[in-house]
Amino acid sequence: MKKSKKNYPPKKLNFLDKKSTDNFLSLISNISNNRITIFLGSGLSGSVNLPTWKELLKTICNIFLVHWFFEKDKNNEKFFIPPHKMSIAFTDVHEMLLTFEQREITENFLLNNPLLVAQQIKNCIRPLDWKYLIRKSLYLRSQPPSRSDLTESLIKLIKNNSQKVKAIINYNYDDTLESNLKEENIKFKVISENYGMIHPKNLNIYHPHGYIPYQGGGQSENFYLTEGEYSNNDFSVIDNIQLNYLFNSICIFIGLSMIDPHLRNLIRKVSSYSTKIHFAFINKNFNISTYEKMRQALFDKDLYRMKVKVIRYPIIKSDSNPFKRLPQLLDYLNHSIKDKSFIWV
Repeated sequence: MKKSKKNYPPKKLNFLDKKSTDNFLSLISNISNNRITIFLGSGLSGSVNLPTWKELLKTICNIFLVHWFFEKDKNNEKFFIPPHKMSIAFTDVHEMLLTFEQREITENFLLNNPLLVAQQIKNCIRPLDWKYLIRKSLYLRSQPPSRSDLTESLIKLIKNNSQKVKAIINYNYDDTLESNLKEENIKFKVISENYGMIHPKNLNIYHPHGYIPYQGGGQSENFYLTEGEYSNNDFSVIDNIQLNYLFNSICIFIGLSMIDPHLRNLIRKVSSYSTKIHFAFINKNFNISTYEKMRQALFDKDLYRMKVKVIRYPIIKSDSNPFKRLPQLLDYLNHSIKDKSFIWV
């Protein structure tokens, strides 16, 4: 695609900086003759008011602390002894029971390795209660997954390009994507266990961390949230599946911060022997410090070294949907797959 001084950059992309504009145009060019795999993070869940990964861990930690303090007071313990096989009961009223001190303790806990904190909490709870705690923390607002501008744009991208989009790696536990696909009568296969059960004709949706649908049924037996669970042998199977998609398709990362060391390690492994270029949509603030500008520049350069081009879209704080540029870019991508001239008109 030629650039001309007359029409570069395209007016439709005037909210992107030059590097992000170049990378978005590169995405349009690269996917013309390639299959697409979409990687989804908690930004998608957050768009429909479900907790992001950090918010989920915070809720789990808060509920755990309420129970721990309750156990301590009930048993008149003078010193804090970690609970053993504790049951979970106060999930719906934990916010009312939380003290200012307990909220501060949660914040301090989460300054440490989040996976380690989750592991330490799991060690104190009965196995069934751990699963119950994750589900209740995920759907604490007791509302089924809804739609957002982001889910609308994502569904259109999938529906209109069914021959290109053959797989989705969904790191979320919820069924936001699946419920929206059902409404559009798009056939898909959820794979959170039994990874050999892929469907060759339908869209395969992998949930590496586990799957917890709102209505129940089809829930994973195992969830991956703690330090110990990441070393589970089953996780190596889904790792190989992800490596395969990273090697054989153009991958688009949506709603991911790209800081997860496990994901970065997978990308790094593939980048050394694959020619595929991948693309990550990451938000940015305009009014940021010099340090933050330098940090982002270093971060993006490191991803580029691993063959991931970053498209940084601006957050609009004054808008009711501060992240509206992301679904807008996905709509542009959707149109451009069919008509490469679209972005220039």
